[in-house]
Amino acid sequence: MITELNIDCLIKIFEILENDHKSLHSCILVNKLWCQCAIPKLWKNPWRNGEKISSQVSLIKTYISAFPKESKEILLENGFELSSIESNSNKPHIFNYISLLRNLQIYHLESSIRYWFIETFNNKSISEYNKLSEYKLKLLIKEFFKFIFTQSPNLYTLNATSTYGNYDLLTDTIENIPQAKKCLSMITKFQCYKTISIEVKLYPAISKICQNIKRLHVGQVEISKDLILLINSQKDLKEIIIEKHFGMKLNNNPPSLNSKENEICSLNLKKSPSTTYLEFKATYFTMQLLPKFENLRELKVKANGSGIYSREQLEPLLNASLKKLEIFYWKCKHSIYLEIFSKFLLLNGQNLNKITIGARLFIDINNSGLLLNSIAITCFNLQYYEGPIMEDNIFEFRKLLEFCKNLKTLRLCPTREYRESLWDVPKQIYFDDLLDVITFVSPTSLKELRLVDTWTISLEPFKNFLFSRKKLEIPIEFCCNPSIIVLTEEICIEYQNNNILKFIKFNKE
Repeated sequence: MITELNIDCLIKIFEILENDHKSLHSCILVNKLWCQCAIPKLWKNPWRNGEKISSQVSLIKTYISAFPKESKEILLENGFELSSIESNSNKPHIFNYISLLRNLQIYHLESSIRYWFIETFNNKSISEYNKLSEYKLKLLIKEFFKFIFTQSPNLYTLNATSTYGNYDLLTDTIENIPQAKKCLSMITKFQCYKTISIEVKLYPAISKICQNIKRLHVGQVEISKDLILLINSQKDLKEIIIEKHFGMKLNNNPPSLNSKENEICSLNLKKSPSTTYLEFKATYFTMQLLPKFENLRELKVKANGSGIYSREQLEPLLNASLKKLEIFYWKCKHSIYLEIFSKFLLLNGQNLNKITIGARLFIDINNSGLLLNSIAITCFNLQYYEGPIMEDNIFEFRKLLEFCKNLKTLRLCPTREYRESLWDVPKQIYFDDLLDVITFVSPTSLKELRLVDTWTISLEPFKNFLFSRKKLEIPIEFCCNPSIIVLTEEICIEYQNNNILKFIKFNKE
């Protein structure tokens, strides 16, 4: 029965198993046909997180054994011991494994090379090892880069993150190996985290060759000229993710709105109509650039550390026309201005189905009702809302529930006044009236209600709420801090047994 499967079926099966190395290893042992179909999938991305050191060493040996004669001679001239590899490679490989490589992870390659290097030179003294190691490691990595770019016809994924800072080696190889242009021309996913300044050489080199990137994920503190160059050079860029890597220096003072760097970035960034996903994490993003991404479907800003925005720096949000936006996510560990977000949602909320707004401090807490009203009269397709609300936002909250008829998830956080210290005991805030609104409106689409932070609920409003869900025969998942409400075990058991309530306690959001 196995042998009757045609090649097309086998290829589809192995595509599904692409990330399951153990199963693919078993498949290549079935017969010759299975082996021929499975090997390309297995060697497309031979590195995996958690791979045993012995497997990584074996992988490097396999690759080195297939090095061209010129590269082997260079290694031998520089004191590399290849006799054990040569003795095991008298017979030519059945497959040209490096030609099957489609996903290159530089940091994984470096790690595997280092394990092989340590094993090979384990008989050297510590002083001799340290003296030789850096030069020899860079030499071997350089030969690997040459080997990959000359033998692999096309790479589709490149993660240029270098644990040991080999960016110059990578850039020089790209610029000096003619075959690198063809090898990298079809890259669709490019990722690079850095702890040092690498843009000056690497990004311009990538920009010249890789113009078909669809997903760009870089780690750096802020937008730069070279990153703008990389973005501008792409023909069909779909996703952009920029974040501050944990090893980067933290800058708590974002650049001035009038800084020359920001002005250059604003002027030089071309419109990117193909980009539908934009995410900034722990880094500073100049809001003046946002109008360039007019077809965004999803905007995520996770601001902390260096991502501190003043009112003046947020106001350019109101100049952005993002009529196709479906997901808006903004969370920060600092302060935000609800009035600005309210106006932004009025302008761009027609197609939003998911809104997340969170901050340690809301500067204008009295505008939480304005925010809810903007959502109610604009975001008719809303399915998920996570954000602030005040206990007296009764009218606006009812309006939101009545107008947003597809709402499935509510995650509500009390809009608090400023506290001098996080250790100050917060003022008690009641959810009773807001819960009564939910009970009265009884939205049939609502499936989850999560109360974030320290709300207070009386027992009677909670019982009325559960009874309304029972009448609707629609179950609800209710999540809260254990200190929010005192529930008798009988109430929980009764409604859980009727499949009306799924009660979840959590200590931290």
